[in-house]
Amino acid sequence: MHAPARRNRFLLLAVATALHVAWVLLAPRPIISSDADSYQQLATHLADGGGYVADGHPITNYVPGYPGFLAGIYAIFGHNPIVGYLANALLVVAAAAGLGLLAERAFGRRCGWIAGAIVAGYPALFFYASTMNAECLVIALATLFFAATGLAVSSAGQARKNALLGVAAVALGGLAITKPELLLWAPVVPLAAFTSVRGTTSELPRYRAVLARIFSNRPLLIGTVAVTLALAAAILPWQARNSALVGRRVGVSSSSGYALWLTAHDPQLLDTQSDDFHAAWDRCEHEEPSSPAAPKADDFAIDACLRKDAVAMVRTHPSHYAKVVVKNVPRLLLGSHTEFFPPLAEAFGTYKARGQYGALAAKGLLFLVPIVLYGLAAVGIFRQRKHPLTIPFLYAVVAKVAIHAVVFSTARYGLHLLPIFAFFAAGAFRGPAREEREA
Repeated sequence: MHAPARRNRFLLLAVATALHVAWVLLAPRPIISSDADSYQQLATHLADGGGYVADGHPITNYVPGYPGFLAGIYAIFGHNPIVGYLANALLVVAAAAGLGLLAERAFGRRCGWIAGAIVAGYPALFFYASTMNAECLVIALATLFFAATGLAVSSAGQARKNALLGVAAVALGGLAITKPELLLWAPVVPLAAFTSVRGTTSELPRYRAVLARIFSNRPLLIGTVAVTLALAAAILPWQARNSALVGRRVGVSSSSGYALWLTAHDPQLLDTQSDDFHAAWDRCEHEEPSSPAAPKADDFAIDACLRKDAVAMVRTHPSHYAKVVVKNVPRLLLGSHTEFFPPLAEAFGTYKARGQYGALAAKGLLFLVPIVLYGLAAVGIFRQRKHPLTIPFLYAVVAKVAIHAVVFSTARYGLHLLPIFAFFAAGAFRGPAREEREA
């Protein structure tokens, strides 16, 4: 890299760091959510060597990715929440730098700057950096995963490819233990390795050429093995620990049932604070055990009960569920992301009723930000449709949207797709490759 480019990149990172650090130090204190309070308790107990405990009880319904990250920070720097906020801010800056490197390799230096600037300046990341929520860690790990995958398949030298594929696998393991639904991103690595192969045995029949591309493709095979091992290393200890606590084999998470329950009953009308949800939870918690020897209802048993109730609701009201699934897509992708920012945390209608049109305009502009991003990303996808990373990254988007459409959605979870949308938005500013112009 030339000295001016290196200097400019350092300047961008310095400015991004200064802005995010200043925000978490000076911005109004965020509204504390139940998730944030639980993460704080778990991290504090872990840092003190007290185990994975909150409110005096071992916890199974919160996967340990983000609390473990916070606990490591607290063990070194103390339990002050500001330390956690600063760590979130630095994660955002790291994500901006990593995505910039990937976009620069894929589309050129100017697009690398654009991709990094989108992440560094995205308003929602300022809001979430000053909360004890997992979004900043998820975005940093997602960026590391996509960047390592993309750089691996485009790098020369098998040793470098192997190292980058290993980094991608570790990042995916971290994602799986932070947001379990991101297990669905595992096929991204083999897809990227497969689509990046050029000119392999084109003289063979199509099916034989495809098989040859699979079984002679070392990055694909190595990446697949690495991802499998990393996911096993991340998930199996957590499952073993929970199985020992509840006395039977359990899944990765105990939140899918209640998420499906909310979707089956429409989360616009019911949420985890509603009387109906509490009534369903209490019923499942106090359900008669299947046998006298059966353990008392735990998080996984309650979740299974809620899932059973939700499935029954879907079967009896399929058209209602279909409407909710359709509505879940815009719920996932659109939002002002201001629910934790006190000056703008109220609903649009509240500010309109109060005549607070300044706050209403600010919230509206923030609502438009993802719409502009998706528009640019759509242009980028079209212009870069022949790029080898387009299919794998689009698979990641479809998988993420699909799982939240059928189970549960909120704009906060849609933010996890920011690295992909920023990557394609940067690609909108790059013209077609030479071979496409000559076609």
